[in-house]
Amino acid sequence: PTKTPVQLSADSYRLGKFSKLLSSQHQDIDLKQLRKLSWRGVPSSVRGLAWMLMLGYIPTRTKSHL
Repeated sequence: PTKTPVQLSADSYRLGKFSKLLSSQHQDIDLKQLRKLSWRGVPSSVRGLAWMLMLGYIPTRTKSHL
């Protein structure tokens, strides 16, 4: 199915929210916020990283996985 411009805009907005949260430079990633964002699905471009963080496979410190 082809996405409408509104859906594409919403997807872009959500990806931006994930990117901002996952790239927070000098602080821990907020797992509570990550789980909240992930409730409606995780964009494929950040899915692997998001799941590894939520499952505790990698630490939430951003310097650890850069």
